[in-house]
Amino acid sequence: MAKENYKTIELPPKYTPKKSEPYMCPQQLAYFYHLLTAQKEELLQDSDSVLNAVRLADKTESAGVVPACVTAKRACTASSAIRPAPAPCWRIL
Repeated sequence: MAKENYKTIELPPKYTPKKSEPYMCPQQLAYFYHLLTAQKEELLQDSDSVLNAVRLADKTESAGVVPACVTAKRACTASSAIRPAPAPCWRIL
């Protein structure tokens, strides 16, 4: 009997592995392969969006444009300069 390639197995839309199935049978292999592949794609998309945001921030910074969030942060920092900073909760040994 030839082994099925788990990468090409079509699973039902609501498939979940069951305890009654043999451990890591072709259906379970396919399920986890598709699950991990989807997570990998999501992580790659997230990393792409973060990289694009960093590149955009670098471009606006080099062009002398100050984003609104930085301006608001500076305003918060300026207003907090009136109050003394709390003592650090750590100590140097």
